[in-house]
Amino acid sequence: LRDAFAWKFLDAALLDEGLVVTRPSLVAAAAALLANRLAGCQPEWPDTLARLSTHSRESLRPCVSRLEELAVMAGTGNLVGTTGPLFNFWSMRMVLVHEGRDRRPGGARR
Repeated sequence: LRDAFAWKFLDAALLDEGLVVTRPSLVAAAAALLANRLAGCQPEWPDTLARLSTHSRESLRPCVSRLEELAVMAGTGNLVGTTGPLFNFWSMRMVLVHEGRDRRPGGARR
């Protein structure tokens, strides 16, 4: 499921004119971080991933924020080209995480 989340984040990034010109490695790393967050992985961005990707958690912050915005937009139906059961589950989960209402064990918390 974590891989599916990451791919959905990347799909959404391709629909955003700001992210389509962002370095691909940065978008991929941000998608991986968010997929880890949704899957409840701790830490969300391990030191090994930071070292291998050459992207710190802080450097990913703007891209992560934009991907979160896109997910929330998808959850409200405001993002064209994002449909299907997995995407709907993913976007609803992102809305809950964004609003701080994800209370499942292992769920993302802020």
